[in-house]
Amino acid sequence: FYVSSLYNGVIATSNTEIILNSVVILFICDVDELLYDILIGLNSGWVERMSLQGQVESVAEYNGRDEGKSTDESNHSLVMRNNLEGAVQSLEREVHILHKTMDMLMEQNAEFKRLL
Repeated sequence: FYVSSLYNGVIATSNTEIILNSVVILFICDVDELLYDILIGLNSGWVERMSLQGQVESVAEYNGRDEGKSTDESNHSLVMRNNLEGAVQSLEREVHILHKTMDMLMEQNAEFKRLL
C-alpha cells in the first residue's frame, strides 16, 4: 500500500489525478481479491499448492539458490507452466459457461417478471 501511495504521489500532477489513481489502485486490489476468491471456490487445493510453491520459490530466490537451474528444474518449470496454461484454459471455459448460464437465468428472470 505504501508503494502505491508513493507512486501515486510521484506521477500525479493534480489532486484530481491523485483521486483517480487511488480509485484505480483500489479497483485493481478489489478485482485481485475477487479473482482469488473465485479461484479458492473453484479449486482451493490448486491455490494452496501454488501459494506454497510461490513461498518456496521466494525463499530460494532470497537465499540465492535460484541461480543456475539444473535441467531437471528447468523441465519441472516447463511442466508446471504447461499445467498452469491448461488450468487457465479450463478456467476460461468454465467462466464462459458460467457467463452463458447467467445470461440464460437473467433472460428467464425477465420472462418471469413479465408474466407476473
